[in-house]
Amino acid sequence: MSEENKQMKSQDLPSSETPTPIQRNLTRATARIRKSAGAGSAGPLPMAAFLALHRNHSEQMFLTTFRGPFLVCHSGQKEPWLIDLGAFKRVVFRPLIIGRDLNCHIVFKNDEVSRQHASFEIVNGRWAVRDLGASNGTFIDKARIPAKQHRPLVDHSLLHFGRVNQAQFLSAKAFFKKFIADDSAKATPAPKGDPRAYLAYHSQNKIGSVNLDTFARRCAGVTLQEFIELFPHPVIMRLQGNLSGSFKLASKLSSETNKFYVRTRANEFKKAVFWILHTEFREKPFRLGRNPSNNELIVEEPDVSRHHSEIRFENDRWAVYDLQSSAGTKVNGHPLESKRELLDEAIIVLGDACMLQFVNPTSFYLFLETYYRSMGE
Repeated sequence: MSEENKQMKSQDLPSSETPTPIQRNLTRATARIRKSAGAGSAGPLPMAAFLALHRNHSEQMFLTTFRGPFLVCHSGQKEPWLIDLGAFKRVVFRPLIIGRDLNCHIVFKNDEVSRQHASFEIVNGRWAVRDLGASNGTFIDKARIPAKQHRPLVDHSLLHFGRVNQAQFLSAKAFFKKFIADDSAKATPAPKGDPRAYLAYHSQNKIGSVNLDTFARRCAGVTLQEFIELFPHPVIMRLQGNLSGSFKLASKLSSETNKFYVRTRANEFKKAVFWILHTEFREKPFRLGRNPSNNELIVEEPDVSRHHSEIRFENDRWAVYDLQSSAGTKVNGHPLESKRELLDEAIIVLGDACMLQFVNPTSFYLFLETYYRSMGE
């Protein structure tokens, strides 16, 4: 192994400290996003899915899990994609080739890019980009790099490969500050004190999954009439164990700001969450499936299809549709051929393992009262 690669390996490999269970779960979840996107063990990541997974995590947690640096890439696509250069370098101990050829480590699929366009490598202990004689050139901060020469990379360096393909180089810390910390700072925190203000906040703001313990405590003391007036939305809850008709919730759900992941066979998290079917889902479907990039509820089970089912609001009623999934969808034990109306407390089963429950506001209020009392026992 060359001296540069040894230095790179020592810089990028995680410390010898044993990772926490949360850090291991984040790494596994990121690997599943790569797999769903058709990428390898260190392949490109859909930007939206990656941010959804890590949006709620602290800077310390993120920097412990990811050493970076990152490339945020655009290629005329609607959604950017992400390259973790550190992960690549730990797998491939040689320069990382970017180009049009499918054998390149990083592939841009258009004619602006040469078959082998440029490379990323460590030069004198720093990341650098080298032009490989590309016909349309490699540019760093609008300055063309001479053929066969390299230029060092610093935070926020903007790269162009031809005219329409660009990438921004960011350290893990810079990436966190730009895409995660700044986004989190924009979110308005839930009001403290008045439970009615707290209810109204959750009713009016799409904040993703909600912690059940916190919600039950904060809403204590609200009357049924006040609850229904302030919170007129049904919710989706994850059931655990056999379907006894009770609201026995799972003890593991991993949540983000705009999506939540269901892990149906491992009870690793102690807090339960639920999802609010906000007003926006009266206009567009609430999607369920394995694909992390375009579902609202992502189920990490092999028998759940990438686009498994969706919940729609039609003719003043909620209904669930099966999207020709391979393992099928059931409602209250009955296989779903196309669609079925969702009545209060309807149980939805995706495949064999994932069980959800649709609950209207009145039933949800009664459940919260019982749940809150049980918390003090």
